[in-house]
Amino acid sequence: MRIQVLGPVRAWRDEEPLDLGRVGQRALLGLLALACGQPLSRAELVDALWGDTPRRARRT
Repeated sequence: MRIQVLGPVRAWRDEEPLDLGRVGQRALLGLLALACGQPLSRAELVDALWGDTPRRARRT
């Protein structure tokens, strides 16, 4: 599997492009890929994905 995180987040398996879902799902995948296997706290995820509107994170 190859994951691109610079520019649009995209991924391929055996040169076949993968459907990564909606924008939020692609953002989460990119964030996890950039973490290089290191765990991220809930606070880090919320801050990176929702920033100034963490109330939306609770509903999601």
